Amino acid sequence: LLNSYSDNSFFAAYDAIPYNGAGTRTALALQHVRDVILTRANGEWPAARNVVLTVTDGRSVSSIVPISEQLRANGVLTYALGVPPIIGNGMNTVNLLALAGSPSRRFLANNGNYGGLYEQFVNSLVQETCSPPLLPIE
Repeated sequence: LLNSYSDNSFFAAYDAIPYNGAGTRTALALQHVRDVILTRANGEWPAARNVVLTVTDGRSVSSIVPISEQLRANGVLTYALGVPPIIGNGMNTVNLLALAGSPSRRFLANNGNYGGLYEQFVNSLVQETCSPPLLPIE
């Protein structure tokens, strides 16, 4: 999987995923990440820390708490980027926090404003994964 795509072919395959409008199955996606994506056979590097960034409105048809906790118990660094839905009742910030595991790893694009999120995410990722910590990007 991770070692099966070039950048362009990955994005083309991603764009080809159909959406049936039947809700968000975030817990199933995270189970797939744990059971399939984060395996050595699919490109996981034992010497590198695994990082999962979930981009979602925080709403899911099933609980994301157990699988999020399992990923972190396995040493995975989890992040959540909350994006407002086009329709519906807004972001579920409680679930976004459960996905991230820490307020410092939860980022919100309030009102569709993504300004500064890249820098915030990169700075957090660098601080969590680099030893010694590097200077923040500006």
